[in-house]
Amino acid sequence: MEMKHIFSTLLSTMALAVSMASCQVDEEINGMGDSPLTVVYCMPCDTDSTLVNVSMSQPFGDYKPLDKMPSGLEVSYSVNGQRRETSFLKAGGQYIGSDQLPCWLFKVEGKHRPGDKVEVAVNADGLGRATASTVIPDKPVVEGLTITLIKKLYNEYDRIALTFKDNPNTEDFYAVSVQKMNIIYGGDTVYSEKAIDPTADPVFGFHSDLDDMFDYDNDFFANVVIFDDKAIRSPEYTLHLDIDRDEEHDNVLQRYFKVRLYHVSGDFYRFFKAINDRDNNGLGEMGFSDFQMSSSNVAGGFGLVGGWSHADTEWTK
Repeated sequence: MEMKHIFSTLLSTMALAVSMASCQVDEEINGMGDSPLTVVYCMPCDTDSTLVNVSMSQPFGDYKPLDKMPSGLEVSYSVNGQRRETSFLKAGGQYIGSDQLPCWLFKVEGKHRPGDKVEVAVNADGLGRATASTVIPDKPVVEGLTITLIKKLYNEYDRIALTFKDNPNTEDFYAVSVQKMNIIYGGDTVYSEKAIDPTADPVFGFHSDLDDMFDYDNDFFANVVIFDDKAIRSPEYTLHLDIDRDEEHDNVLQRYFKVRLYHVSGDFYRFFKAINDRDNNGLGEMGFSDFQMSSSNVAGGFGLVGGWSHADTEWTK
């Protein structure tokens, strides 16, 4: 999955959470939930220009739609201490029921290299200064890809075995997504982003009967599976990605898969893990548990500034 699509989905998914300052966020940002906060999302990578999305939170019970950019809004962006020019791209809105959370999108030209330190600062009148930083991780190294057909109970799966390198001397964080291309009768081509079975590999975390008992699912935000390397004990690891064929149709002539492996910053990983924990907590949605569902590395505000790099495989059948 393209990160720009994840970025768009992230903004839509998080709009309600950041529009109203909750008690959980309150604790993380030192009691600032009574006042509006600057909300910043920025995910710089090693291959593209960068977008900085800025919006504002509002306290519970005091939601007032905004129709213009906050006065004095300024975005500062630097790489290894060198300032880069930012340009205003467009204004937009993320839907919250019948209302919208306004946002203002800025663009920063220029690519990054692994090891680059990125610093973002946002100022606006009445909001104070929100700051965050991240480091672009090294590009992941993919060694090989194989695909075999397997069966689990009554279902058939395409098992994608992705071999990649991992440094056993460092703490690393990853994400992975799978895109499928079906060639169907008549010559048409159909692309889709596929959900990965979270029980397929131990690095994703084991699913147990206890999870079912407490209504805890194992779904992943935007079909992108995040994981760390705590369970990886060697400099090379083969990751198992199982794709259910339950949606397969008889008119498919050939099927191909393409895998994208992301190497992400720790803050990136923790932010998306918080989203997954919140979305998978069925009891929490009913008010029976109190999990901490917020994660932010933006000082003086809320959001995520998280670096990443990636490697794509070739289309494989």
